[in-house]
Amino acid sequence: MEYVLLVVLWGGFGVVHSFLISTGFTRWLKAKLGRYFVFYRLSYNLLSIFMLIPIVVYTKSLNSIVLINLTPPWNILTKLLAAGSAMVIILATWRFGLIEFIGLRQAINFFSRPNSKQPTPPTGLVRTGLYGIVRHPVYLAAIILVWSMSITLADVLVSIVLTIYIVIGLVLEEKKLVLEYGRDYINYQNEVPMLIPFLNLLIRLRKKIKTMVI
Repeated sequence: MEYVLLVVLWGGFGVVHSFLISTGFTRWLKAKLGRYFVFYRLSYNLLSIFMLIPIVVYTKSLNSIVLINLTPPWNILTKLLAAGSAMVIILATWRFGLIEFIGLRQAINFFSRPNSKQPTPPTGLVRTGLYGIVRHPVYLAAIILVWSMSITLADVLVSIVLTIYIVIGLVLEEKKLVLEYGRDYINYQNEVPMLIPFLNLLIRLRKKIKTMVI
């Protein structure tokens, strides 16, 4: 029963998290809040943290079955994967400005320019660095991170739920980005793979080899 509750808690977090950032909800909220919508990102991130804390505490409190007992050098490899994934997440979010990503910059601008009605300019489409390898480096790193730390049955269940949530979130976010950037993002989709690095290049190479063989 405790594992059912675990899946329900993490699944519920994913549903609420996705709903709060959905296009329909954010448009409705923006219409209601007006210029105060600048506090949305900060509020969204704080709410996500407060929602996660009790779920993580419950997950860690479970006396779960150990499925994988890692010994050297495999335990070192998993730690390197976790550290590397965390670094990718930091670098990918830093690319947009960490203060802006959290939502603090928008709040600071609101108080420093209280009479301004101009919204914060949207961030342009980033296609360099990590974003030139995959379109969603943060999500890729997050999947690797959770699975690299999956040792117990509880860990594996959480990783499965989070992976499903991330994949669904990716599909929704892709639609959102197409609406925001239009043809530019469609071209980006054709040139850079969503999650698997160099996938588009491998597909083209395979087609080229197949053509040469024929």
